[in-house]
Amino acid sequence: MREEGCMQHQNAFSGDSPAAATSRTAQLQTALRQAILLRETGPKSAAWHRARMQTIWRLHRLLEAARRNELDA
Repeated sequence: MREEGCMQHQNAFSGDSPAAATSRTAQLQTALRQAILLRETGPKSAAWHRARMQTIWRLHRLLEAARRNELDA
């Protein structure tokens, strides 16, 4: 599943330094912001909107995990 691949990718960052974790958080925030802004410029099909929403929630979960990792470090 795609979700499992993302979680494995995320787990690779769990041992990173605090600076790398902050960089990862900034990258995720930027990606999330861009996905949200695509509402205005992206296609209007229901399938595209559904995929966009799944991406937004996936990025949100990854961002929360990255923030928890920052607190643990």
